[in-house]
Amino acid sequence: HCAVQGTQVTLESGETLPIEEINNGHRVRSADGRAWQVRATRHGAHQSGGDASGTAAVYTLETDNGLSLSASGAHLIAMADGSFAQICDLAEGDEVLTIDGAASVTGNNVIPYDGFCYSLAIGGVDEVTGNDYPTDAAVYFTGGIGSGDHLAMRSHTLKRRNDLDAILA
Repeated sequence: HCAVQGTQVTLESGETLPIEEINNGHRVRSADGRAWQVRATRHGAHQSGGDASGTAAVYTLETDNGLSLSASGAHLIAMADGSFAQICDLAEGDEVLTIDGAASVTGNNVIPYDGFCYSLAIGGVDEVTGNDYPTDAAVYFTGGIGSGDHLAMRSHTLKRRNDLDAILA
């Protein structure tokens, strides 16, 4: 589960729609300036108290360019340097990728949440088989902040399972 209900997703046209209204008929803007077809939407109920932590919690991330995103702790955020980090691991001063370029995190706080969270798998069947599709690094914008799609999240999770430093942290 990822972005909370009501989070705005940036479409190819630059318009936004709430994530729960996105379907496979939409094309979303990507970090590299291209647009990708939405292949699938995933959602599930998420309940978290204000005292939760880590991937079980829901966070509101705020940036110095006025953007914010509320998402479950495992939500994958695109960093300004091209890497990814889970929202639960971000701290003030970290540089994230936004629709307006790099921005500094000014806050990342746990919030109580009881509702649905959503994520997208982007790249149509013809797109993901192309040589230029970013298989493990596809990014779309939620709340104006770069977010890794479902495949990027899966790849990041598998890498963390084999990273001794991440396991011991």
